[in-house]
Amino acid sequence: MLRPEVKAQLGAEIIFLTHNERLHQINLGWHPKGEELLWKPDTQETKYSQMGGRNIRYKRGFKADLVDEFCQLLTVHLPECAIRYAF
Repeated sequence: MLRPEVKAQLGAEIIFLTHNERLHQINLGWHPKGEELLWKPDTQETKYSQMGGRNIRYKRGFKADLVDEFCQLLTVHLPECAIRYAF
């Protein structure tokens, strides 16, 4: 239960982060069950950063559907939480 003054200030910033092989290996050691949710090669593609790093991101078009679905779920389950931005 949240107090009304807390609910009035509640907000979320939703970011579907990129990933990479190095972080994948680290996460396997720290949180292997969570990594099962993050590392999905069938829904991801290679992306190169501005600095030349090789990362993984959701395939084009796929991420937008995930962001929409998450925002809908948040609105249903935590309606007092304003979404500041989502990408």
